[in-house]
Order: sequence, then structure tokens, then C-alpha cells
Amino acid sequence: IALLVVLVMLFSMSSISGYAASGIEQFTANINQTTKVVTISGKLGSGENKLVSVRVTGPDDTIEYTNTIPSGADGVFQFQFKLTGTVTGTYTVDVNGEGVTVLQSTTFTYTGVS
Repeated sequence: IALLVVLVMLFSMSSISGYAASGIEQFTANINQTTKVVTISGKLGSGENKLVSVRVTGPDDTIEYTNTIPSGADGVFQFQFKLTGTVTGTYTVDVNGEGVTVLQSTTFTYTGVS
């Protein structure tokens, strides 16, 4: 339940007082079509040891993955997970974090072909 509260807070915030306005840089999401391993990475502009949350939504609007981790050195973060479903199409990745004023989104496509 605590993780859910953190995710809701991070994804619903428009700004956090006490932090400089910053964003997410070098944000990418890729899938290995053979292993179905998804890698999401980037750099949090607000720096090291700040919470970063990710939410991946499938083409059928189901939430496929959520997680929250602290950013590493210089704000770098990386999430990895294995896609368990078989739904092909475009998946949406939303990332937010402490000090981020605008939710960042990108997509990746799972073709089902290895």
C-alpha cells in the first residue's frame, strides 16, 4: 500500500516545492523482441538519490509494470522487467520523479516476433 501511495503521489504531482524545476534527460524505453526484456533508462535532472517512478501501460490499457527506485549517481536510473503478456502493439511508458515538474512519456512496440 505504501508503494501505491508513493506512485499515486509521484504521478499526480505537478510540482514539488523545495526542488528546482528539472526534468528527465536521455529517457529511453526498449524491448528485446526475443527475450521480452524491457529496459527503461534515463537521468533525473534533480540529481542522485531521488525517487523515480515508472508505469508501463499495454496497448489494451492494462498496467503491465510499476516500480519506484532511487536515482543513482548523477541522477541516472534504470528499470528492467520481462514482459509477461502476449499482447502485441505499442506500450506507453510514463516516468516521474522527485523534482520533476512534467510527467515524461515514451513508447515501445512489441511485435511478438523473435
